[in-house]
Amino acid sequence: MAWGTSHRWPEEEKLALIEYYNRKFTYRQIARKLGKEFTKDMVCGMVFRLRREGRLKDR
Repeated sequence: MAWGTSHRWPEEEKLALIEYYNRKFTYRQIARKLGKEFTKDMVCGMVFRLRREGRLKDR
């Protein structure tokens, strides 16, 4: 398993991340909103993945 992939992101968490990102929250603020098991690094990694998939635009 690749580093940083131990947490499976359910679709509702991805949608919440997209909503917070579009509302201009910082990665740290998004991690706090999503819950204790999230770090800003995990959020950053998912933002890059969602950008690559075309589900997020650059700010």
